[in-house]
Amino acid sequence: MNELDRQNILRGKLMAALLAKGVRRQDLSSEDFLDASQPDSDDLFVDMVTWLRDEGFVRYDSLYSGTNGETVVADICPTSLAMSLLDQKVDGQMTGRDVVQASADGDASWWGKFGSFVGGFVGGLSQSVA
Repeated sequence: MNELDRQNILRGKLMAALLAKGVRRQDLSSEDFLDASQPDSDDLFVDMVTWLRDEGFVRYDSLYSGTNGETVVADICPTSLAMSLLDQKVDGQMTGRDVVQASADGDASWWGKFGSFVGGFVGGLSQSVA
Protein backbone atom coordinates (compact mmCIF):
# COMPACT_ATOMS: atom_id res chain seq x y z
CA MET A 1 0.00 0.00 0.00
CA ASN A 2 1.37 3.41 -0.89
CA GLU A 3 1.61 6.33 1.54
CA LEU A 4 -1.39 8.27 0.20
CA ASP A 5 -3.65 5.21 0.42
CA ARG A 6 -2.45 4.65 3.98
CA GLN A 7 -3.25 8.27 4.86
CA ASN A 8 -6.69 8.09 3.21
CA ILE A 9 -7.56 4.96 5.19
CA LEU A 10 -6.40 6.53 8.45
CA ARG A 11 -8.31 9.75 7.73
CA GLY A 12 -11.44 7.73 6.91
CA LYS A 13 -11.13 5.59 10.06
CA LEU A 14 -10.63 8.62 12.28
CA MET A 15 -13.50 10.59 10.80
CA ALA A 16 -15.86 7.60 10.89
CA ALA A 17 -15.00 6.99 14.57
CA LEU A 18 -15.49 10.65 15.43
CA LEU A 19 -18.71 11.15 13.49
CA ALA A 20 -20.21 7.97 14.94
CA LYS A 21 -20.12 9.62 18.39
CA GLY A 22 -21.37 13.00 17.20
CA VAL A 23 -20.16 15.92 19.28
CA ARG A 24 -19.17 13.73 22.23
CA ARG A 25 -15.53 14.16 23.27
CA GLN A 26 -13.43 11.01 23.37
CA ASP A 27 -9.85 9.86 23.70
CA LEU A 28 -8.42 8.07 20.66
CA SER A 29 -5.24 6.02 20.54
CA SER A 30 -2.93 5.41 17.60
CA GLU A 31 -3.08 1.70 18.51
CA ASP A 32 -6.75 1.62 17.54
CA PHE A 33 -6.12 2.94 14.04
CA LEU A 34 -2.67 1.87 12.85
CA ASP A 35 -0.39 -1.15 12.79
CA ALA A 36 2.05 -0.51 15.65
CA SER A 37 4.67 -2.67 13.91
CA GLN A 38 5.23 0.09 11.37
CA PRO A 39 7.89 2.41 12.77
CA ASP A 40 6.17 5.67 11.84
CA SER A 41 2.62 4.81 13.00
CA ASP A 42 2.57 7.24 15.90
CA ASP A 43 4.08 10.02 13.78
CA LEU A 44 1.43 9.50 11.08
CA PHE A 45 -1.33 9.50 13.71
CA VAL A 46 -0.07 12.78 15.20
CA ASP A 47 0.36 14.34 11.75
CA MET A 48 -3.15 13.33 10.69
CA VAL A 49 -4.87 14.51 13.87
CA THR A 50 -2.95 17.79 13.66
CA TRP A 51 -3.87 18.21 9.98
CA LEU A 52 -7.55 17.52 10.73
CA ARG A 53 -7.42 20.16 13.48
CA ASP A 54 -5.62 22.72 11.31
CA GLU A 55 -8.17 22.18 8.51
CA GLY A 56 -11.04 22.77 10.94
CA PHE A 57 -12.47 19.24 11.13
CA VAL A 58 -11.66 18.48 14.79
CA ARG A 59 -10.75 20.10 18.07
CA TYR A 60 -8.92 18.43 20.93
CA ASP A 61 -7.25 19.24 24.22
CA SER A 62 -3.87 17.52 24.01
CA LEU A 63 -1.71 14.68 22.75
CA TYR A 64 0.09 12.40 25.21
CA SER A 65 1.88 9.06 25.47
CA GLY A 66 -0.30 6.19 26.62
CA THR A 67 0.65 3.28 28.86
CA ASN A 68 2.04 1.25 25.93
CA GLY A 69 3.96 4.17 24.45
CA GLU A 70 1.27 4.84 21.86
CA THR A 71 0.03 8.34 21.12
CA VAL A 72 -3.36 9.33 22.53
CA VAL A 73 -5.36 12.40 21.58
CA ALA A 74 -7.47 13.67 24.50
CA ASP A 75 -11.02 14.97 24.28
CA ILE A 76 -11.19 15.03 20.50
CA CYS A 77 -14.51 15.80 18.81
CA PRO A 78 -15.68 16.81 15.33
CA THR A 79 -16.48 20.41 14.46
CA SER A 80 -19.62 21.59 12.69
CA LEU A 81 -17.67 21.42 9.41
CA ALA A 82 -16.97 17.73 10.01
CA MET A 83 -20.58 17.09 10.99
CA SER A 84 -21.68 18.62 7.67
CA LEU A 85 -19.87 15.75 5.90
CA LEU A 86 -22.54 13.35 7.15
CA ASP A 87 -24.99 14.45 4.47
CA GLN A 88 -22.50 14.78 1.60
CA LYS A 89 -22.25 12.09 -1.08
CA VAL A 90 -19.03 10.05 -0.98
CA ASP A 91 -17.90 8.73 -4.37
CA GLY A 92 -21.33 9.68 -5.76
CA GLN A 93 -22.97 6.80 -3.90
CA MET A 94 -23.17 6.69 -0.13
CA THR A 95 -23.47 9.67 2.20
CA GLY A 96 -20.96 10.27 4.97
CA ARG A 97 -23.64 8.99 7.37
CA ASP A 98 -23.87 5.72 5.39
CA VAL A 99 -20.09 5.29 5.52
CA VAL A 100 -20.04 5.88 9.29
CA GLN A 101 -22.81 3.30 9.77
CA ALA A 102 -21.10 0.77 7.46
CA SER A 103 -17.86 1.24 9.41
CA ALA A 104 -19.67 0.69 12.70
CA ASP A 105 -21.10 -2.51 11.22
CA GLY A 106 -17.58 -3.72 10.40
CA ASP A 107 -17.37 -2.81 6.69
CA ALA A 108 -13.91 -1.29 6.27
CA SER A 109 -14.09 -1.09 2.47
CA TRP A 110 -15.20 2.57 2.51
CA TRP A 111 -12.51 3.98 4.84
CA GLY A 112 -10.10 4.85 2.03
CA LYS A 113 -12.83 6.41 -0.11
CA PHE A 114 -14.14 8.42 2.83
CA GLY A 115 -10.61 9.57 3.73
CA SER A 116 -10.03 10.62 0.13
CA PHE A 117 -13.40 12.40 0.14
CA VAL A 118 -12.49 14.37 3.29
CA GLY A 119 -9.19 15.39 1.72
CA GLY A 120 -10.98 16.41 -1.48
CA PHE A 121 -13.55 18.36 0.52
CA VAL A 122 -10.72 20.48 1.94
CA GLY A 123 -9.37 21.06 -1.56
CA GLY A 124 -12.81 22.12 -2.77
CA LEU A 125 -13.22 24.55 0.10
CA SER A 126 -9.85 26.17 -0.52
CA GLN A 127 -10.64 26.59 -4.25
CA SER A 128 -14.04 28.15 -3.53
CA VAL A 129 -12.40 30.68 -1.16
CA ALA A 130 -9.73 31.63 -3.71
